[in-house]
Amino acid sequence: MLKKYRHYLVPTFFLLIIFALYNANLREVKGDDAIPARYVATSLVLDGDVFLNEFSFLHPPPRTRLPYYLYRSRGNILSTYPVATPLLASPVFYYFKNYFNWDLSFVSQKKCHFLLSLATKVSASLLTVFSVLFLYLALGKMGFTSTRYLTCSVYALCTSTWSISSQSLWQHTGVEFCLAGGIYFSLLSKERISMLAPTGFFLAAMTASRLLMVVFAAPMALTLIYHHRKSNLLKACLYIFPIPIIVAILLLNYNQHYFGTVLGGERYLELLHPLFHKVTGNWATPFLEGLYGIFLSPSRGLFLYSPILIFSFLMVLYCLRKNTIHPFLRFMALPFFIFVIIMCKYSVWWGGWSFGPRYFTDVQPLLALYFGQGATLIFCNLKTIALRVKIALGTMIFILAIYSFFIQTLGTFYYPCGWNNTPSDVDANHHRLWSWSDTQIGRCVKHPLQKPIFSVLF
Repeated sequence: MLKKYRHYLVPTFFLLIIFALYNANLREVKGDDAIPARYVATSLVLDGDVFLNEFSFLHPPPRTRLPYYLYRSRGNILSTYPVATPLLASPVFYYFKNYFNWDLSFVSQKKCHFLLSLATKVSASLLTVFSVLFLYLALGKMGFTSTRYLTCSVYALCTSTWSISSQSLWQHTGVEFCLAGGIYFSLLSKERISMLAPTGFFLAAMTASRLLMVVFAAPMALTLIYHHRKSNLLKACLYIFPIPIIVAILLLNYNQHYFGTVLGGERYLELLHPLFHKVTGNWATPFLEGLYGIFLSPSRGLFLYSPILIFSFLMVLYCLRKNTIHPFLRFMALPFFIFVIIMCKYSVWWGGWSFGPRYFTDVQPLLALYFGQGATLIFCNLKTIALRVKIALGTMIFILAIYSFFIQTLGTFYYPCGWNNTPSDVDANHHRLWSWSDTQIGRCVKHPLQKPIFSVLF
């Protein structure tokens, strides 16, 4: 019996280990940006809407000015952030509602905050584990079967996928889930045209979670249409476009109706940057300064928090020169470079109060695929590489992976460590982003373990 199901048992056991590690800190690691998501998901399962009027503790009457993550419009309180991620998490909240018998009186009970935090953590970790599953399946479709456990481990535990996406309902949580799902079903759709329908859903949900991700969604959709242009163009369009069109109509109408702009609350948030982050505009960062910051800033640099991803970036460059790379990865190199350029110019490239390079969390599934391609080339395909070179490269990958894993444990078990706001607010004093004498990593290493608030369940 076990032999019959061995192909399912090993990946299932692997995913259970990942889920256990995501929840091993027994707490939710949240930021202010992620606060509204739990209440939107709760409102969806209690009231069937996205309004937050019933959560009076979020907006007490004497307070005339709402927190930046809330918006008052047409007599309702709304989340300034997109509601796509709470929608994706709502099945878990629905289970909690039924199991704990939630009703409208629940929001005024003392246990409300604890249970909502628990539901948030469970839903975030589940969505992230499913992104690992989609990545595992996508690696198999691309022919990287021999290195997919290594690649999935790097993606799940050596990047901000662990320290950010799995810890609370950030926008990044929904984006990673949808990007990984969209990649898998897009690969599957080349064999079965009907799989364009779920591909369209994931690409639409990804863009609804974060509008910037249209940089990846649009090229992926157009490429799939181009692939099916000779076999059945009309059928391909009828499969892939209906869901995105419906989502686009609903999203744009919702944004225009409640926020007065098709960009929705994100436009309102961008207008707040000069006030909260002390910048002069949304795209005011000099390109080279932004490039250095997103990769090598002592307290935000991607290569300091996940140096294992250096191999992924080398593979992106390799894709531009070699035709032996998987066609999907060659094609996605250009959208990825556009994303990097946007991040370099973005005024708040450091992501506010967060752990590490938060904005690059969105593209971790894609970076994982480039890592998988590189690992497969090094250890499986390139016969011309000498054994000692493979051993050297393998040792380097192992060391960088262990270091990256260690850094992510800091973000999971020790963050927040006080670096963002002491001795001064990093959003107001940007010079702290360049200080090597007082780094966020160094501060977290010295900080005591954060209290595991969910330990009362055991």
